[in-house]
Amino acid sequence: MNLPKVDLTLLYDAHLTVPEAAYLARVSARLVQNEIDEKIVGVRLSGGRRSISGVDLLYLSAVRRLHGQMAPRLRRQVRNAIAHSVAEHAKTAGVEFFVVTLKALEDDVLNGFEALERVKREFVDIHPDVLAGEPVLRGTRLSVRLIADLVKQGATAAELAEEYDLSPEQIDAASLYDRVTPKRGRPRRAT
Repeated sequence: MNLPKVDLTLLYDAHLTVPEAAYLARVSARLVQNEIDEKIVGVRLSGGRRSISGVDLLYLSAVRRLHGQMAPRLRRQVRNAIAHSVAEHAKTAGVEFFVVTLKALEDDVLNGFEALERVKREFVDIHPDVLAGEPVLRGTRLSVRLIADLVKQGATAAELAEEYDLSPEQIDAASLYDRVTPKRGRPRRAT
């Protein structure tokens, strides 16, 4: 099924959780948290969780391979240059001789963003009266976390398809959703 492309303004207006941003920028959640703590990327609390803007997502994607070699001051300059260029609808962002082509970054990030939005829109439902509001695969009463946990434990797509009558897309959607949407509540204590 061909879906319409996600508009860039949707990406730029998005507020992404730390795990979503880490997945889309292909960096660790720890790196995202560090950039927030160092006040390089802005943060907003959404539902009690930190979230960052789509513009900051472009920045994270731009520096992912060079992050360790860049001082915080330079990273802040690059982030601000990208934000300014996006606001001005420029094609590139630059700090001195360091130039970033925004189109390449946008294309890279948009592919993952579209996939993530599709999973949320087409495969996952959350209703207070179904499994106490736990995310379920659309059209079923199967917890997304149950399927993702089974995948983590080594269940194959064929086994899950046979046991629960799921498509490979549903199984992939459950794994992706679980990866970028951490469980609510306190983490379990290590024993």
